[in-house]
Amino acid sequence: MRGTRRKHVWSESSMRTYTTTSSPYQIMLQHLSFSFKSISFFLKLNVMVLVSANNNE
Repeated sequence: MRGTRRKHVWSESSMRTYTTTSSPYQIMLQHLSFSFKSISFFLKLNVMVLVSANNNE
């Protein structure tokens, strides 16, 4: 268990250093994935609100 946690932290730190020294193309890809995650999150919120509204009726 301890080894897997250390491995996770190592991959996280290596990813951080990789992104800091990455090209603008990779930074753009990162922003695209982040915006996609936020859009999907908002879609889920809207669906939850619609479902609760239908349940209240």
